[in-house]
Amino acid sequence: MIVWSIEQSGTDTFSATYEVDQQIKEGEQTNNVKATYMVKVHVEADGDMVIVQNPTLAPAIEKSDYEPKTPEADASVDADTVNDATAFLETFFKLYPTATEKELAYYVSGNVLEPIGRDYLYSELVNPIFTKDGDNVKVKVAVKFLDNQTKATQVSQYELVLHTLLNCISTIDTVTSGHITVNNQDITKIKDKDFADFRRENLGFIFQDFNLLDTLTIEENISLSLVINKRNPADIEKRVHAIADKLGIRDILSKFPYEVSGGQKQRCACARALINEPKLILADEPTGALDSKASRLLLETMADINKKMQATILMVTHDPFSASFCERILFLKDGKIFNEIFKGEKNRKDFFNEILDILQIASLHMRLKITKTLKL
Repeated sequence: MIVWSIEQSGTDTFSATYEVDQQIKEGEQTNNVKATYMVKVHVEADGDMVIVQNPTLAPAIEKSDYEPKTPEADASVDADTVNDATAFLETFFKLYPTATEKELAYYVSGNVLEPIGRDYLYSELVNPIFTKDGDNVKVKVAVKFLDNQTKATQVSQYELVLHTLLNCISTIDTVTSGHITVNNQDITKIKDKDFADFRRENLGFIFQDFNLLDTLTIEENISLSLVINKRNPADIEKRVHAIADKLGIRDILSKFPYEVSGGQKQRCACARALINEPKLILADEPTGALDSKASRLLLETMADINKKMQATILMVTHDPFSASFCERILFLKDGKIFNEIFKGEKNRKDFFNEILDILQIASLHMRLKITKTLKL
């Protein structure tokens, strides 16, 4: 038997369309006969079901022969992000069926997913496919639910765009509610035409995937913001060489990005973020492409910049070792801050152990929010 559809036709009444494959025997001859029926069922308060209309013949339903092209992952999303995104989606879809509009706002931007208010029980994600979408992550996924009323399995398909918290702070995305203040300036009130100037004068970016310009040398990539701001050429050279010495990339300044290693590209990206002495540096997993020695060098440099240049650095990381270089840590879970700790007078080793203790109590998963959904 194949159940083709179950539709609610009354408060506690459901119409089910199903197909039965029957064997009819006449004498020595046996024939297989398929027939489609519709039946109405009433669901009692205790869950018992009663047929209120006997099965009647219904038009035959044929399964479409359309087979959509199966999407394939392109390896553009790293394993850590895939694991974090999967954990986030599982948490979200457990809450989604009964979530209110206010509750959805913690996870969804711009009402791209509306409340459904159904008594569904989340079962599993089916073959999620993750790909890069600029600085965001796109996922195509089928989600399997169990309808607690009809006990039928409901499969819904989604195409979602996930973005990090940093996109809102960096003005790449706009917030749907609330305010973000940087250096006593409410950036939610900045006009579109002024965003570029605000970013150039106030923000530094350390991207996970470098975002270097291949047509410029390492030195030109680092100095680009100073050139745009029309700084003195002698001052530009002096500052570039100073930060390059700190990060150990002085000897590759004349090379192009495609001529250097991933770790050297990341240090170049860090130098570019620091060169303009920004008021706020945004770092998304800055040590992701570095070896342990280069990671420690970068984190120590960022800590030094924070103390000596009074630059605020907002770093997103899943790595306790990287987090231990910070002065203050906010732990996010399910779209909310669930803990906050300060380093204070602790040494880095003790602070690192404190971070590990917190992570043993609560699983730190996700920094992503759903920003777009494309109906399939």
